[in-house]
Amino acid sequence: MKAAGVCGSDFHLFLGENPMAQFPRIPGHENAGIIEEVGDGVTKVKKGDHVVVDLVVACGSCKQCKSGRRNVCKTVKARGAAVDGGWREYFVAAEHEVYLLPKDMPFEEAALIEPFAIGGHCTKRAGVQKSDVVLVLGMGTIGTIILQVCKEKGCTVICADIKDNFFEKSPGFWCRFYY
Repeated sequence: MKAAGVCGSDFHLFLGENPMAQFPRIPGHENAGIIEEVGDGVTKVKKGDHVVVDLVVACGSCKQCKSGRRNVCKTVKARGAAVDGGWREYFVAAEHEVYLLPKDMPFEEAALIEPFAIGGHCTKRAGVQKSDVVLVLGMGTIGTIILQVCKEKGCTVICADIKDNFFEKSPGFWCRFYY
């Protein structure tokens, strides 16, 4: 591993607030690194490849996995909660759980691919269009990424959060409009 993000779910794990967590556990699911060794039959990656690791640990062979819906695999587990994650020097992942990176991509940026994929996926799934007004509730990492994706599409975005430390110092609930 060369870089790993710190997700809000890692904080919930640390605080004992994740009911799906099994302890003891090594956190971390926003991981980027270099392939050190490959097992027999591995053809997609080789030693020295730069990769990110999927947070979803799935069987890879059931109907859901084969249709691209690994997140609803019958045996799905979240890396860093139900199985050990990437906050360590080395770990093993199945070939279908790693994705190649360009060698010139900084590992610190690559570790953010998973949260950026969430922002892109949810706006695509919602069918967000340029003419839309989008309300983003919660301005943590994912909310901020959704804001960026929507702004790139040309949307009007309203952001709201119950915390006062994201864009301005003001007590309580606030909203900000972006045009």
